[in-house]
Amino acid sequence: HAHSHIMFLGWIFNALYIAYTMHYIPEKEQRPFKVLFLLLQAFLIPMMVSFPLQGYGLFSIVFSTLHTVTAIAFVIIFFRKSKGVNTISTWYAKASLIFFLISTAGPFSLGYLMSAGLGQGQWYYFSIYYYLHFQYNGFFLFGVFSLFFHLLERKQVLQDYKNAIRIGRWMAISCVPAYLLSVLWAKPALAINFTAGVAAGVQVYALWFLISFFKQRAIRQSMHAYSFPFLVAAFLAFVLKLFLQLLSAHPDIAQFAFEFRPIVIAYIHLVLIAVISLPILIWYMEMDFMNRSLGTKALTLFLISFCFTQFFLIGQPWWAKFQPGPFFNSSQLIFLFSLPLSFSCFFFFWAAVINKGGKKYVSFDSAEKT
Repeated sequence: HAHSHIMFLGWIFNALYIAYTMHYIPEKEQRPFKVLFLLLQAFLIPMMVSFPLQGYGLFSIVFSTLHTVTAIAFVIIFFRKSKGVNTISTWYAKASLIFFLISTAGPFSLGYLMSAGLGQGQWYYFSIYYYLHFQYNGFFLFGVFSLFFHLLERKQVLQDYKNAIRIGRWMAISCVPAYLLSVLWAKPALAINFTAGVAAGVQVYALWFLISFFKQRAIRQSMHAYSFPFLVAAFLAFVLKLFLQLLSAHPDIAQFAFEFRPIVIAYIHLVLIAVISLPILIWYMEMDFMNRSLGTKALTLFLISFCFTQFFLIGQPWWAKFQPGPFFNSSQLIFLFSLPLSFSCFFFFWAAVINKGGKKYVSFDSAEKT
């Protein structure tokens, strides 16, 4: 719980919060957002301490609730302050925040379930997966699309507005029923598997509209040579995610994934690291917030470490049969290959320090209001 909350709220939420504030809110109106940001960090730090010590206990629930309420205040103010900004990227940003609001029903329900003695029942896990699903398939994914289209708008190469909206509409329509993919481990009726499969199929259908953007030479040429290969890697990870979702609608595959927990963790890491975190880092580097030379090296280390940890994580159920000796079990290998992932985060930080946090960049472009 500590790991997931800090990953979600301390890294991805903060990264999107800053990007949304800088690019969709005029600088003279950013003061309340800065105050809210400091409050969010003040609630996040106690969660880093309380979750490892007590899981979902009194203190962790109180501070996570305070963080959620403050985040809701941010959403309300953001919608009010960004009324005059009407772009494709803003549409995705607002859609992502709506999915964030939907996701909050998950953690809010946990307090009741814990007090009712249902802390380890199916409904407890339904609430956890509800929160996870609408965070990484709703809030985070639409946030990444917002940054992607903002980049194309800024480079003035976004021409295919119709397909840009089609992607968002189909993904949004399918996001709610796609939650059923997260509960198939409970062995519901086959009708639930069918509905979940249709939702996953709709997302694969939306993929074809996204492919059209990667086919456009103007878009490829507008991206810096150092970042485009990483963007392709993120796109391939997204393709893999969609097809894994589609396969998981089958009852036998859903049961297999549930029984082998490393498979579930590997899937979540695929989404949060390759599909979500990698494009966010690319965006910050494209926007000149990080030194490009050091940032490229950090991205390379980041991606290589991720691939190795995924390999050993997926192979964990079978590694014990083939391990070369007692000193290299799968957990030790995952730990060793996770170290470069942590080091790359330090390099990203240092790349931002070198570029002085992107001071060269103008925070709000009034031309984006058109």
